[in-house]
Amino acid sequence: MLMKPYFWTVVAIILIGVVTRRKGSEGRPLALALLASAALYTFAYLPITASADFRYVYWSILATNVAMAILLVGGSGEGVNELFHRRNAHSFNTP
Repeated sequence: MLMKPYFWTVVAIILIGVVTRRKGSEGRPLALALLASAALYTFAYLPITASADFRYVYWSILATNVAMAILLVGGSGEGVNELFHRRNAHSFNTP
């Protein structure tokens, strides 16, 4: 099932629905852009081929997985920017 190209398109469409309902996430715009890109990239093959081969949808799979990771990290209440800021501030402020 994970090797079917349209499985990842369905996952991207479902996650687009999740992202549009989630308002407080910091990574929401980036995740939405990645998911829209993944879905539209796969939809571009519909008028051209009867079925897209797995090798043609690598970008869709990568973009969907990165968007899922952004949603998981961004939804925890402590954003990625805050984590990097704290780590860098702590390393520069310690003697």
